[in-house]
Amino acid sequence: MPVTKPQPTRLPEVMRDYLKAYAQSRCRKLDDICVEILEGFLTLRPFERGLKIHVPMSLRSRAGEDQKWVQLNFFLSDELTLKVNQLCEESGAGVSVSGNSQYISRAAMLYTALYWFVKYMRPAQLEPAKVDLGDLA
Repeated sequence: MPVTKPQPTRLPEVMRDYLKAYAQSRCRKLDDICVEILEGFLTLRPFERGLKIHVPMSLRSRAGEDQKWVQLNFFLSDELTLKVNQLCEESGAGVSVSGNSQYISRAAMLYTALYWFVKYMRPAQLEPAKVDLGDLA
């Protein structure tokens, strides 16, 4: 599948690190994992079942700097880029950002796909389960 120019989005550094570790644990490249996440997001369409579209913070803002947001580029095929663009254009008809119908940027759609995956599909285990080895004897 030929790849087009990068499609940028922004996300918290900790989320990017989690996705990198997730990709590495599956012996995959981050780019490939991001494409799979986006394909699942477009297939399952969780935004039609209540998921709010999340607008990423600007890297130029003080808040984006303070909260350590970083850029991540999606390398998408022409076909997948077209699907994302179509979804963004359709956004005024049913997809909402914080309850308000409006155009949604590609960056927001891509970030929302990553957010959905990390929050609902593969949430990080914050604390590993503690096993008392004495019970195993």
